[in-house]
Parts: sequence; C-alpha cells; structure tokens
Amino acid sequence: MPKVVPGYKEEAKDKILDATLRTMKRKGYRNTKMKDIAQEVGVSKAALYQYFESKDDLFKKASWHMIQEIESNIWEQVFSDGITEIANPEFYSKINDVSSEYRDLTLEVFFEARRDPKLLDTLKEFIEEGVTYFIENVEEQKRRGVIKGDVDTQSLILGIMALHEGFNIIELFGIDREKYGKSWQYIIGLIFGSIINDEKHG
Repeated sequence: MPKVVPGYKEEAKDKILDATLRTMKRKGYRNTKMKDIAQEVGVSKAALYQYFESKDDLFKKASWHMIQEIESNIWEQVFSDGITEIANPEFYSKINDVSSEYRDLTLEVFFEARRDPKLLDTLKEFIEEGVTYFIENVEEQKRRGVIKGDVDTQSLILGIMALHEGFNIIELFGIDREKYGKSWQYIIGLIFGSIINDEKHG
C-alpha cells in the first residue's frame, strides 16, 4: 500500500479530507479509525500522519473543509445576489439539502462533544468562526446601506442560526419540509422587512 498520497500536498490533503467525511458519514465519528480513512484513500495509515497529527486534527480540518465548501457554494452567492434571498423557500431547501447530507454525523458529534472537552472546544471554534463570517458579511451590507445601521448584527445572526438549526432538528422526526420552508419564509420575511432599507433595496 502506498506510503504517501498521490498528488501535490494541498491536493493530497483535500483527498484525505473528502475521504474522512465520507468515512465518518458511513461509519460514524466514534467508530471511524485512522486505518478506515487510510483504506478509503488507498494509502497506509502512516501516510495520513504526514499530513495530520491525529484523528481529532483530521476531523477538525475535514469539518472546516466542509464548512468552507458550503460558504463558497451557497452563502457567498447569497451575499452577492442580495441577503434577502435567504427568505426564499428555495434557499431553505437548498441549504437543508447540504445540511441533511451530514445531519446524522453532526448530531453524533454534538453528543460526543458533551463528554469530550477537546471535541467541544472544536465545535465552539466552528460556531464562533461561523458567527464571525456572517457578522462580517452583514456589517458589509450595513455599510452599503442595504441593512439599517442600528441593527444589532450579532443578535440577528444568532437568531437566524438558531432558527435554522431548530428546523433542521425537527425535520429528523419526518415532518414535511415544505411546511417549514413556508414558516422559514414567513419568519425571515418579517425580520428582513423590519431591518432592510427600502430605498436601497428597491
């Protein structure tokens, strides 16, 4: 079995990160071992340690890799097209399609984090990074005059994130997504109706 991952270093890392997510999605976080990931990539376990220090390090970077993909594929388009696009049911469906792919893994990791301080610290870091990303983009919308200047950006972001994650969890019980898409549109519509500068948005 190869002792190194074929390709340039960054390309090789991406291959490992993608393989990590595939393996953890299939086997679960707790049951995934470094040898499983190595087998998925097609290299020796020792080869993985040339790029990552441990399973925790690999999981952390793989998760961040996934988050960056979501940001680049969905959120960056939203912020360029217009932030009010997130009120559309189509957007709710699109972001949930991405989230649902890793929903079981995400929930498992949340439960694991309750007894694993290092994993809990990683999750806190992800959340803080996510909040920072959205705050920066909303602040830019305020500078451009799209969103009113007196809006409490952090409270806005935390509220929207909590709403989305709440709907995400409810969907696990098999409740019709279309109902929650309509509810999402209604609630987000009310929020943005009160914070958007009409003269700029129009």
